[in-house]
Amino acid sequence: MAPTFDHSPDPSACRVYGTIEVKKVTANMHITTLGHGYASCEHANQNLMNLSHLSHVITEFSLGP
Repeated sequence: MAPTFDHSPDPSACRVYGTIEVKKVTANMHITTLGHGYASCEHANQNLMNLSHLSHVITEFSLGP
């Protein structure tokens, strides 16, 4: 895995990184918070979305070897 960088002095900022090997198939990838609860299959309270800061920076995203 590539090293992570401190883009925000806020220690509560999210850091999503990693690798995953998958078969070559048609698929969708979702990175989400509060919008949809997969365990309950219900949408979360949309009023909670106003309490979250959801801006993100993607520095690298790649597919393939």
